[in-house]
Amino acid sequence: MDYSGKIMVLPLVVMLLVAFGASKVFSLQSPPIGIASQGTIIYGQPTGLRGTSWFGLDITADPRENYKMTKDYFDFMIETFPNMNFLSLPCAAITIMPNVGTGDYTTINTDRLNLLKDFISWCKPLGIKVLISNYWQNVFATAGIIAYWEFMANEFLGEDTVVGFDLINEPWGKVSNNAERQQVWDSYRDIIDAIRAIDPTRTVYVQSVYDHEDGSLWRSLLQSSPVNRDNVVYISHLYSNHWSTGAWYDPWTAPWSDEYQAGDYVAGKQVLLDQDITSSLYDRFGFIKQELGFPVAITEIAFISSAEGLKWGEDVLDVLNQWGIDWTYHCWYTNVDRPMSLTYPDGTLRPQSTTVQNNI
Repeated sequence: MDYSGKIMVLPLVVMLLVAFGASKVFSLQSPPIGIASQGTIIYGQPTGLRGTSWFGLDITADPRENYKMTKDYFDFMIETFPNMNFLSLPCAAITIMPNVGTGDYTTINTDRLNLLKDFISWCKPLGIKVLISNYWQNVFATAGIIAYWEFMANEFLGEDTVVGFDLINEPWGKVSNNAERQQVWDSYRDIIDAIRAIDPTRTVYVQSVYDHEDGSLWRSLLQSSPVNRDNVVYISHLYSNHWSTGAWYDPWTAPWSDEYQAGDYVAGKQVLLDQDITSSLYDRFGFIKQELGFPVAITEIAFISSAEGLKWGEDVLDVLNQWGIDWTYHCWYTNVDRPMSLTYPDGTLRPQSTTVQNNI
């Protein structure tokens, strides 16, 4: 890890520890600086990971047939995006757990597990890092999720092509009140500890228990109840338009909507960046990197092929790259003609692929 430019921080931390005591020092950090077991302070460094998210492993039908998750299409992806170095793979259906409350795995879906391993073997010689993302559960069950990740941690122990584990995809969709949100958030620590008992150095990716538009709520959560574990990357998702219809979201969900639809791109980009606008990029996730200094990844981002949609995508990817935030465009291929997919159902490329390519 590069610690250049951080030398003066260590004396400051030591002085604060002496003057205030450890507990008060941590109260000044949001979330607290992580101290690794060997005593090294972990800083959030930009990693420059950029690529695509390939949905399909978590579906019940054969993903090779219906989602073209084959070596030929993988090679086509690499030809299309030769500079990509990041691939997110949603992997809900690798394991089957009939009783979600017990954490008892009775069947391993070897076909999907082997397909995941195929992707990792294809990525490895190219230097592409793979994020395994848990799209498994429709309900929340801590024991089941721990068992899932214990299996994954053992399966990929020592595999450095796997950049990390995305613990729970969109957990905000699995809770209905603040008590349940806090329960899920607190469970992250148990899940991480279970993984680290097997693989102490494995990076974990954590998503907010609030809707991705609720940046101010996520800020409050990080300040009041941080995960407080080392080697954590924080995740958000970002869409300007409805995934299946392509309609622009309303200005509450997407405050830049009116400006981009009107072609006022200068004003639109300012809305993306404005620290005082609720649901701006800064409010949603930028503060985590800009203020707290922790790594951030946008593992689902998508936009449409209209002139204003492509301009929005260009501006957003430019912001992410400037902030040193990792990202993957979602998704590479679907079997349905959704306007935010990178390809049409016949596999031909949509115009936004050029925008993605230019920003990788």
